Amino acid sequence: RTAPRSATAPCALATRANATSTSARRCAPVMRATASEDETLRSFDPDMVGYVAPELLVSNLTVRDGDDGCVGKGAFSQCFLGTLRTDDSADVDVVVKRYLEVPGRDVGSFYDDEWDACRVLRACPGVAPFLGAAGVQQYLVWENVGLVTLENALEGGDDVFQEARRAMPNALGSASTDAECFLAIAKSLTASIAAIHGNDIIHRDVKPSNVLLSDARGVVLCDLGAAADVETGRGMDGEAIFDPIYGAPEQFEIVQTGGGMLGGLFGRKNSEKSSFELRATGETPTFLFDAFSLGMTLLRLGVPSLRSETAISQARKDIDACGGDIVRWRNEICVAGVNDWSLVDGTGAWDTIARLTHPLPSARLSVDTAEF
Repeated sequence: RTAPRSATAPCALATRANATSTSARRCAPVMRATASEDETLRSFDPDMVGYVAPELLVSNLTVRDGDDGCVGKGAFSQCFLGTLRTDDSADVDVVVKRYLEVPGRDVGSFYDDEWDACRVLRACPGVAPFLGAAGVQQYLVWENVGLVTLENALEGGDDVFQEARRAMPNALGSASTDAECFLAIAKSLTASIAAIHGNDIIHRDVKPSNVLLSDARGVVLCDLGAAADVETGRGMDGEAIFDPIYGAPEQFEIVQTGGGMLGGLFGRKNSEKSSFELRATGETPTFLFDAFSLGMTLLRLGVPSLRSETAISQARKDIDACGGDIVRWRNEICVAGVNDWSLVDGTGAWDTIARLTHPLPSARLSVDTAEF
C-alpha cells in the first residue's frame, strides 16, 4: 500500500547527521557531488547533494514476508504485513512495500520516486499514513489503517455497500442506505484526491484497487508509485503510466486492429466496431488525469451492472468507440431497461460523473470543483 501519515503518528527514527528536515516542502534534488570517475553514487549515498537517510531502523521492523503475510503483489513490488517497534517500545501494525529486482528496469529509481512522493504527502489526509523508509532501498512503511480496498468491496457485486459499511462503520456514520453510502464514498474519495492535488502531486493511478476503505481515515488513496510532482517535475516527463480502464484518454491513442461489435455484458446494440490497441501519447500529466479516473471509478460503483471488472472493461472500450462520449454511450449503446441508473440519477451524481470523464481535458470538470 502507499500513502502518507499524520505528523503525530509514532515512528522509530534512525540517527542521521545530515538528513534534510522532514518539514521541508520538498527535498533537494539528488545531484552528484564530488566523486572520482570510477565512483558510482546513488540517491542513498551520504555524499550526494540532497541525501536523505532512511527514517526507520530495519532492526525495529518485523516483516511477515511469507505467503500468509503478503497482501499484494505487482510487477515491481510486493506488500506485506508487519509490526514496527516505536521509541516508546510499543508495536504499531504496518504495511510494508518491498520492490523486486526486475531485469532491465531501474527499480531503485521507482523506490526513490515513491519515497519522495510519500515524504511530500506525509501530513496529507488523503492518503494512508506514511511512517518512513527502512533500510537502504529495502522497505517503505505505512501504518496499517485497513486492508479493504474499494476493489474488494466491488467484488461483492450488489453487496458492495454492505461490504463498505462492514469495513468502515464509523467513517460512514449514519449513512445507512445505498444512496447515502455511495455519496459518502464519492465525497470522501473526491476530498482525498483534492488534498493530494493541494500538495502539487498527481496520483496518476486512481482506481478501486488503490482506494482504501479505512474506518480510521475514511476513503484514502494508496500506492504512490506512479505519482508525479508538479513542483519538482519528478514523474512529469510523460512516461506511459495508465490503466486502460481508468486512464484519461489523452494519455493514449486508440489504434484499430480488427472488427467486433459494440456492447458488453449489460445490453447490446448492433453496430460495426473495430477492436483496438492502446499506444501511449507521452502527454504531460495534469491534475485532470485524476479527475477522469475518479469519474470512471464512481461510474463503476454507481451502476450495478458495471461492478465486475469484466463489465467495466467492456464499458470503457465501448465508451472509447463512442469518441469518449459517456452520454452518447449511455443513450446509444446501453439498451434501455438492462442497466439500473437509479443510484447515479437519484443522487444527482450522473452529471458530475459525465463531466469528470469528458474526453477533452479543457471541458473536463476538475476534482476540486466536483460536488456530490
